[in-house]
Amino acid sequence: MRLKSDVKLPLTLDGLRLGTPDETHLRALYKRLEFRGWLEGLADEEPEYDEPAAAEKDYRLVLDQASLDAMQTELSQADVFALDSETDRLDPMRAQLVGLSFATAPGHAWYLPVAHTAPGTPAQLSPDHVLSALKPLLEDPARIKVGQHIKYDTHVLARHGVSLRGVAYDTML
Repeated sequence: MRLKSDVKLPLTLDGLRLGTPDETHLRALYKRLEFRGWLEGLADEEPEYDEPAAAEKDYRLVLDQASLDAMQTELSQADVFALDSETDRLDPMRAQLVGLSFATAPGHAWYLPVAHTAPGTPAQLSPDHVLSALKPLLEDPARIKVGQHIKYDTHVLARHGVSLRGVAYDTML
């Protein structure tokens, strides 16, 4: 096998040299992709991006059946919701579920502890009860779900008998 060295290319070697970056194009791209660090590195001027408005915070701890029912109702009425699992280790194939987080809007979320064991921890609903109650919602492909590193959550939930469906977006990607 020989390297073919006589192929005509549309560029010359000089055309492949690194030139001056197009800061206008890069600034627009970095703004759109929210690459704030890179945006700040373009020039000495202050970056031009909008700070998100501070959301009112409504965080709820779910410790009883009434709170679980209320959370389920809101999740089932939302167009999309975010979820995250809290576990006792990083390996999803060995991790045990410690809690679940859900959100339907910025600043509006629930935390559902199911296996916290620290001294003084309040009574919690059992993992089996919670997963049984949430399973129809989590397995419904029509209910749109998003998450951070949701592949991990998918594995953890699968090991606990829940086949997560309807995942539309992973913020880690």
